Amino acid sequence: MSANSSYHLKTDRGYDFFEVSSALQKEIRRGKEEDALYWAFEFCPRYEQYLWRRLKVIVNEDIGIANPGLIVLVQVLEQQYFEMRARDDMSATLCLTNAILSMCRSEKTRIGCHLAVKMEQTYAQGLDHKEIPDYCLDMHTQRGRAMGRGYEHFKKEGMKLANESTTIKDKYAAECFELLKTEKPFKFSSGSKPKAAEKK
Repeated sequence: MSANSSYHLKTDRGYDFFEVSSALQKEIRRGKEEDALYWAFEFCPRYEQYLWRRLKVIVNEDIGIANPGLIVLVQVLEQQYFEMRARDDMSATLCLTNAILSMCRSEKTRIGCHLAVKMEQTYAQGLDHKEIPDYCLDMHTQRGRAMGRGYEHFKKEGMKLANESTTIKDKYAAECFELLKTEKPFKFSSGSKPKAAEKK
């Protein structure tokens, strides 16, 4: 639904549809939970499908990685909301309220939105042409194999981790690569069911 639509949409109380949508997002950004919920109610029940689509956009645009669990929560609350509405359960309002409260009170960042636009336009306008980095050419690629790169190169370059956990200790790494020196093809059995334990 675009603000450039040829017809002029109004909510039940006579507000401009797109102004309500704008107000909803701006109040969530500012953490003004009562005002945000007021504008959310203005979409119900006539435009509630649009409302939840808009909330999913907002939680990605303005919150994103600052609170990634909230992206999932909004999806779950949407599902619960429509399940309750189908039963005429007035508790559906609680789902919407909790979504708005959570979004208003959450830590926020627009980095995801800004990076998406930057890369969309950089790609669309042909402003950058990247080469495959040398460290990506390992035994998983044809060029890497032609260069004779094996697990040693992979250990040194291919498996480097940015932001590696400082609390999780990987006790399996050394044994993993020791076993790969004598690597054999691995596959699960042919699909036969395991035998039941014999009764004694």
